[in-house]
Amino acid sequence: METIGQRLLEFPRNRQEAKQIALDLVRELKDGIGNTRTQAQWTAQNVQKLDSFFRNRGLDCFFHASSDGGEFLWDFIAYIKGRGILVAAESEFLTSLGEIERDFEKLLYSSAPIKLMICRIDEKNRTREAAQEEANRICRRLEGHLTGTCTYHSPGSVLVVYCVWWSDEQGKNRDISFLLQIEGEISYQSAENKRFEAV
Repeated sequence: METIGQRLLEFPRNRQEAKQIALDLVRELKDGIGNTRTQAQWTAQNVQKLDSFFRNRGLDCFFHASSDGGEFLWDFIAYIKGRGILVAAESEFLTSLGEIERDFEKLLYSSAPIKLMICRIDEKNRTREAAQEEANRICRRLEGHLTGTCTYHSPGSVLVVYCVWWSDEQGKNRDISFLLQIEGEISYQSAENKRFEAV
């Protein structure tokens, strides 16, 4: 599939476009998330990376200390004027499954076509096999939470779980990511020319 490159982003017209935006976002994260050791560094790095990716493609971005405005329900959102939220993201520094699950649940109530959960694999997982096992455990837990908490989602929307695992000694990225796309075609309805009726 062709990437979106640096072109301006619009709301996806179909499920393939939504998936492509999610895949391009994962590639961008793999190219730029580095090792951080504190929660403040972690959060700042992640939202700045997201900000750069989406702002360079014409979107307004809302997060703590953003020039467009502060956090709006989620840690980060990318917003297209006149359309709404394209991406909602949560970034959890703590590695406990309960904390990751709690932030992930916030995403489930977003109608954004792209939902991104960034979490960490604990540094105690030194081998590739241990890290993959932990990433799989995180993903299984979130899958269970997805089906047990909020079953219905917008057709064609994409959920991304991005597990950061520290880069190796040569600085090579070793992060592990997962993608889940809801069945059906992307569908939006405009509220233009609609009026509230007294009830």
